[in-house]
Amino acid sequence: MNAVLRIFSILLLSFFASFQSFAKPMPSAFSELIAKSDLIAIVDVFEISARGKSMPASASARVIERISGAAEKDTITLHWEGIAIYELGQWVVFLKKEDEAYRATYGARSFWKIEQAIIDNAECCSAFVVLRPPIDSLRIDPSLVSSYPVYMNDVPEKSRPLMTKGVSISNLKNYIKNTIKKDK
Repeated sequence: MNAVLRIFSILLLSFFASFQSFAKPMPSAFSELIAKSDLIAIVDVFEISARGKSMPASASARVIERISGAAEKDTITLHWEGIAIYELGQWVVFLKKEDEAYRATYGARSFWKIEQAIIDNAECCSAFVVLRPPIDSLRIDPSLVSSYPVYMNDVPEKSRPLMTKGVSISNLKNYIKNTIKKDK
């Protein structure tokens, strides 16, 4: 009986180990996400089609500003698996070109929700990306990250603004452009 259990354990272990070797590794460095993307842009998502946590999903968005790469149209279709874009509004997106549409470069790490923050004691508000999961697991240059009072739609009014860590959109755009120049 012990021999059968031991063989079963070895087979089970090798079965799970085989999945590990075929898994597509997620980037841990922000610079890798930039380098692997065909299009980096600020978009306004106006339609989301999602069916569930592990299901394919898509969104339609207007390109507001192209940071890197070429968007062939003013309106693009975005595709991903699972939960990534969860509400309408402005997003920074990191995309790979796929036929007539675009796919997330690296899953949910490819979509960064834009919030509004008080930056440099200015009157409200400046565009800001909150570093929340899963993008907070990327290695981002610490000089980009700051804490700001942020006005987030899903935070109750009496708790606004909320102090949180993130990156200002102007600093993010400059960093992306400088990273791309270095890589060329």
